[in-house]
Amino acid sequence: MSDAEIQSQGAADALVKKHIVMVKLWRQDTWELDPPVELWLDNNANLGDFANAIEAKFQIDANKVYCTKINSPWNFHRVELPYVEWI
Repeated sequence: MSDAEIQSQGAADALVKKHIVMVKLWRQDTWELDPPVELWLDNNANLGDFANAIEAKFQIDANKVYCTKINSPWNFHRVELPYVEWI
C-alpha cells in the first residue's frame, strides 16, 4: 500500500467517527430560512456539543441556541416553525 493510499484510508476512517448535520438558521424578523450549512459532529456528540458547534460557526451564544428536527425540507413550510418542538 502506498503512502497516498494509507493517508486516504486514514481520512476515510476519521469520517466514519463523525456524522454530518445540515443546519438552516431561521431569521425570526423575516421568517426566512438561510441556505443549509454542513456541520461535522462526533458520533457521540450531545446537544451541548451541537450548540457549541453552532456557536463557533455562526457566533451565536450557545445558551441561546434552540433547534428542531425537520425531516422533509421539501415538504416543510415556514408557518409550521412556531408549532414544532424546540429543544
